Amino acid sequence: MKTAFRIRPVVQADAAAIAVLARESHEFYQDLLPQFYRDFKAAEWRSKFDSVLTSRDFSMLAAENELGELCGFAILYRRTTRSPIIKPRLRLVVDNLFVRAQDRRRGIARELLLGALGLAGREGCDRVELEVAAHNEAALKLYTSLGFAERTRTLELHLPGNS
Repeated sequence: MKTAFRIRPVVQADAAAIAVLARESHEFYQDLLPQFYRDFKAAEWRSKFDSVLTSRDFSMLAAENELGELCGFAILYRRTTRSPIIKPRLRLVVDNLFVRAQDRRRGIARELLLGALGLAGREGCDRVELEVAAHNEAALKLYTSLGFAERTRTLELHLPGNS
């Protein structure tokens, strides 16, 4: 049975619940990519949360279950191309999309993404972009099911001694 939930904008009163989810999100990504993620610091996260909520360039969506508990979130930001050789365009970038472990496989991530797509359309964005770890098959399947397609690849070379 699917749990009922709704997608809504994050508000200041969500700070404590979002911090719990942010810690879980951080630990999830730290396990996936330990070479990139340092230890979670609650004060730094709170500072980021506050700046996201007050910035015109960022938006944050929450997934809330029927008990009023937050079970996922998406952090989004707007990016405008500013280049003399590239046509200007406004994009919405999914910076972080997370659903807590016990609520996965219920369509919550899909609804968060659909919320982001709706926001992008209302704001006149011409595309939505995101990055995904190459081995995150579940996320890749979700994104492609919504029409996302690979356009670029980022290749990395780790230089020993320069971490």
